[in-house]
Amino acid sequence: MDSTIHILGLGNLGKLFAHSLATKPNPPPLTLLLHRPNLYEVTKVQGPKIGILYDGVWNWEGHYNAELVSMDDLPSPLEFKYISNLIVTTKTHKTAEALSMIKHRFTPSSTIMFIHNGMGVVEEVNKRVFPDPKERPHYLFGIASHGVYRTDDFTAVFAGHGSVILGDPRGDIEKTSHGSYLLQQVIESKLLGASEVPWNEFKLFQLQKLAVNAVINPLTALNDCLNGRIVESSMVEGMRSDFDGLISEISQVFCSLPELQGIPGSKERFSRESLRNAVLNVASATAQNRSSMLQDVTKGSETEIHYINGYIVRKAQELGIECPVNRRMVADILAIAAK
Repeated sequence: MDSTIHILGLGNLGKLFAHSLATKPNPPPLTLLLHRPNLYEVTKVQGPKIGILYDGVWNWEGHYNAELVSMDDLPSPLEFKYISNLIVTTKTHKTAEALSMIKHRFTPSSTIMFIHNGMGVVEEVNKRVFPDPKERPHYLFGIASHGVYRTDDFTAVFAGHGSVILGDPRGDIEKTSHGSYLLQQVIESKLLGASEVPWNEFKLFQLQKLAVNAVINPLTALNDCLNGRIVESSMVEGMRSDFDGLISEISQVFCSLPELQGIPGSKERFSRESLRNAVLNVASATAQNRSSMLQDVTKGSETEIHYINGYIVRKAQELGIECPVNRRMVADILAIAAK
């Protein structure tokens, strides 16, 4: 098995994961997959370097290789190397397209680890990139709560130490050496603070993070405010109505999901009171932060709304539940982005 770990997506989390793996005592070979020719040209001139500022010091340690990926000219099988291990940190709406550029480099024994905010990405990847289950790579999933913000194409500031929670849908019995290798490499990267939890527990973490994002992201983007304003929403009439409506709808949808029936503690975890507390805790802890959706709206970039509130709306439709507030959040964010 090739021990190289490829990283697709050189955003904030991509840089943090690459740097964390590269600065281990015995780092694995690392290859950055770049889709912008200008970034690739920079790596040819100065070498692929990633700088992370943490504890007040810039750290440039670590060695990387870099490759340019493009749909323009897919090589023959003799001209490319297969990918055994891939970490994907691209934006949700760019993931399927990005993977389609390199789908010819995977085998069923490959492992892909998805690090994303929203949900619904894997269903899209399966439909567009790996439609045949027998030819599909194995998937791992991760949820990151670190605070990282961009300063340049190859630099970022590690502003808030959080953690990374990992989940493997196979469970312990079916694990192979391939998936275990990538899991172990990430867990051993001390800067990431990563740990694996049982799959059922991971699903609960994943949905809870989605719920928090589905409240904080659209409300801060639509009201052009910092996360801390959410904590004050009880004093702001318009936001209070939307806040309460989102919490109520998300609770109803999550408590009705068939895949959660029988999982201990799921009903309590997604009760309105529990969700409200979870959102307020995150908003309070990140009070001075600008949400990723607010940043996207400000820059005029495409948002991840389809994979956050949009995912909740789609699940509600499947369950026959009305979700007018979530539906309006999607429409309002799309309207802003279209301006």
